Amino acid sequence: MKTAIFYLLVGLGQIFGQDMKVFGKSNEESYAGKIIRIEIGENSLTNGQSFKFWERILERASDEEAKGIIFDLDTPGGLAFPTEELMTKIANVGVPTVAFVNPNAISAGSFIAVSTDRIYMTPGSKIGSSGIIDGSGREIDPVRRAKLESYFGAQIRYIAKQKGYNPEVIEAMMFLSDEKRVIGDVEVKPGSLLNLNSTEATRMMSDGPLLAQAEVNSLEEVLKAEGWSDQEVVTATPTGFERLAWWIAGFSGVLILVGLGGG
Repeated sequence: MKTAIFYLLVGLGQIFGQDMKVFGKSNEESYAGKIIRIEIGENSLTNGQSFKFWERILERASDEEAKGIIFDLDTPGGLAFPTEELMTKIANVGVPTVAFVNPNAISAGSFIAVSTDRIYMTPGSKIGSSGIIDGSGREIDPVRRAKLESYFGAQIRYIAKQKGYNPEVIEAMMFLSDEKRVIGDVEVKPGSLLNLNSTEATRMMSDGPLLAQAEVNSLEEVLKAEGWSDQEVVTATPTGFERLAWWIAGFSGVLILVGLGGG
């Protein structure tokens, strides 16, 4: 038990040591006129504390009049209801927003992407497969699934239209169908969900690209495409307290065991 507590204290020390804060104050630099890069990685959308951090960054970007926000996405999935709330905040932030699919925006990640003004994808990247499952990855019973899909579908269609994306593309990513569907030049088989690679997502249709603006090889190419090459880019980083909260949320089981054993 002493060993467990020792490692716990070491972990806390590292978290606070990297980013010392004075109570009630912050040494974070201003976002005014800058491009804010928000990384959303593999485990980000499954940790509730991440959403609180992102919401704070969005509020700062709006209040401090940032030039733009880039969401750097590599996500296999995430929490449904917090993601739905985050979508609304992204869509209404009042600052130009871009999604950089690098290399995957799967499930909840695709919802984040369609909440932004424009989407860019690295070659070979993928977006879609956004069906709703329960926390264990199992299928949901039909009645509950119908309720959830109705709720989330309405919100996502609204935001997709608001941002200029084709709702049919988003629905094919979310909802299963007993019939074959053709989205762009992609055939979605019965009982399957749409998942687009970068070539398919950027295919030009009569009214513009199917989903994403272009394939890009780097963040620098995203900046160039948006006319932001001369702007300073700041990667949003959590404070020490936010890192602690994220760490506790991710390892709460370990902390509970330490608490029980220490009595």
